[in-house]
Amino acid sequence: MHVSCFCHSATHSLLLYHRVYSDDRPSKPAGPSAESMGNFDTGDTSNQGASPARENEMSWAMENAAMQEGGSPASSRSASPVQLPSDPRKGNYMGLRNQGSTCYLNSLLQCLFFTQELREVILSCDNCDSGIMYQLKKLFQKLKHNKSAPSTKGITKCLGVRNVHQQQDVVTYFRILMNKIVEEKEEIQLLYHVKMVHSITCHGCGQQTRIQQNPVLSLALSLDEYNSNSEVYSVHNALDAVQKVSEFIGDERFYCETCRSKQLATSRCYFQTLPQILVLNLKRYQFDVDQFKKLRYEVSVPFSLTVNSEEQPNTQYELFAICHHSGGIYGGHYVAEIKSFENDCWYSFDDTTVNKVQEEWDTSAKKSSTAYLLMYRKAACDAKPTEVLFRVPNDDYLHIYCSGLSLLWIFS
Repeated sequence: MHVSCFCHSATHSLLLYHRVYSDDRPSKPAGPSAESMGNFDTGDTSNQGASPARENEMSWAMENAAMQEGGSPASSRSASPVQLPSDPRKGNYMGLRNQGSTCYLNSLLQCLFFTQELREVILSCDNCDSGIMYQLKKLFQKLKHNKSAPSTKGITKCLGVRNVHQQQDVVTYFRILMNKIVEEKEEIQLLYHVKMVHSITCHGCGQQTRIQQNPVLSLALSLDEYNSNSEVYSVHNALDAVQKVSEFIGDERFYCETCRSKQLATSRCYFQTLPQILVLNLKRYQFDVDQFKKLRYEVSVPFSLTVNSEEQPNTQYELFAICHHSGGIYGGHYVAEIKSFENDCWYSFDDTTVNKVQEEWDTSAKKSSTAYLLMYRKAACDAKPTEVLFRVPNDDYLHIYCSGLSLLWIFS
């Protein structure tokens, strides 16, 4: 595939897709190995200083080894039952059957189903007759039209899940599932890619070393700075910590190739580019002495988020999905709270049970001790994208989804 980009800095974005004919590929077994995470979650290539991107990777591996989440009933919340059958015009939506302990997958699939940009691409895929895209298309069609909750057996089989009664982690399976999707439809990664730069500035000669991190599909946010004596810890605080400036001093001074000696230096990480869909996970699992523990801190999750990047300062995001985990290290349950792009109402998805959320939420943020995986959409995508179809010389079609000013052209 040949990719050429014409970018114009703007708060809004323009996202284009084209028809891709992918080869049939055998499914890889799911699991917490580096291979199953794919090539899109690797990070720092520097040996000097640890970047947040590198810490993300290390924490994923550590958390994976300790956590297998899923399982028991969740606590109920104030909500009103939704009537079947599924009818988005009336705000009625369908749940998913739990195969044993697959609440982690059910919650994740509902979040992806209500990601408008992803849903449209999957449902418009007309050349997939096997693999994960085929299974997702079948499931999404059933969620739109069925009169009863569909099964996810096709998805678990495609992901190589051998034991549906084994509890799993939703963050791990987000990466596994997305990497499987990207194998078949590569351009989908552009929806989610977060690109960061790790820069080190020598105080001796002033030279700046820029180390571009490999893109990631989700960003892990540490809760290490939480202080129980202060106000509720916010996602804003965690994002600031990712980009915090640090100093190389004393024995930790930076070796500068230009100065040919160890020098005082300043290190920082910042976002180079931001995606259409920003996926954040709160690192609620921490190694303490000789075992992992779950951090049950109450975190303020803002409905609107402003994030700065090198290419687009003050990018506005809006929250549309939260995966909650109740329970501990050895057992628990996942539910999802999702804002429908079809009617702007929030719903709770608990396996086959779908409820319209009635509780009163603060207009600026939701405080939660169970929020774990968060999905934000660029504010420019509130309006439904306009699709334009072009024919290019090799008879392929180019689908353009217009919702802003930045241009990205992808040719096969």
